[in-house]
Amino acid sequence: MSVWRFIEMRDLDPYRFQCIRETLTPNTLFLTQSSKIHVVLGKNANINKVIQLDFCKRNGIPLIRTNNPMNSSAFIDYKTIKTLTVIKQNVSVTRDLLYKCAIDSLKSLGLEATNPPKTNNVLIDDKKISLSSIRIIGDVIAFAWSIALDFDYDLAEKTIVSPRNMREWVTSLKKELGRTVSVDELRDAIKQGFQQTLEIVFEDADLSAEELMRIDLLLPKYKSELWLKTGRWSHVKDYGLR
Repeated sequence: MSVWRFIEMRDLDPYRFQCIRETLTPNTLFLTQSSKIHVVLGKNANINKVIQLDFCKRNGIPLIRTNNPMNSSAFIDYKTIKTLTVIKQNVSVTRDLLYKCAIDSLKSLGLEATNPPKTNNVLIDDKKISLSSIRIIGDVIAFAWSIALDFDYDLAEKTIVSPRNMREWVTSLKKELGRTVSVDELRDAIKQGFQQTLEIVFEDADLSAEELMRIDLLLPKYKSELWLKTGRWSHVKDYGLR
């Protein structure tokens, strides 16, 4: 069996998390819990049309633009995000395997989930419990997806401009299972789903010195007003980064 790194970081600053998604080396499964609720914009989203800016500013809710293209324009990363990187092979086959990992992780918790064709959503009874993306970065396929342990509908309605009723469209583990799921329980379910599907084993690890250096180089990008407002960053080439 192939041995993969497993890296877990809790209470991670949301800006650093976005940087990590561009720095991981294969083969790695990365699990993190953000230190605070924040709103994530898709790379091409119009910030003035999808976010309640005044409310976010008054309440100190960070706005972060992701470098991953999303079908949905914005979402709240409420608790936990996983990032998987694999060596680039057949994208279609790899995509199916990665979504199977995600679905099997939920199955081990007693939930039947689906990934409708041509979408980035993972659904339970037609309600979204997860948003994901697959992005090619050089020779690596990066698969990122989020799962809501719980979901604050009141806060979401105040921060996001959504064309759909989120109370009817979005769900969470707590709502579906009728109980609180701990981060440890979710972590074990995620690892099990990936191990069984990809026939791999995990070895606990930390970020390398090179990965930490690249995170520091990328921080100005994700904190810049230019990137947040337009999805462009003029200093990318200067740092040799994407």
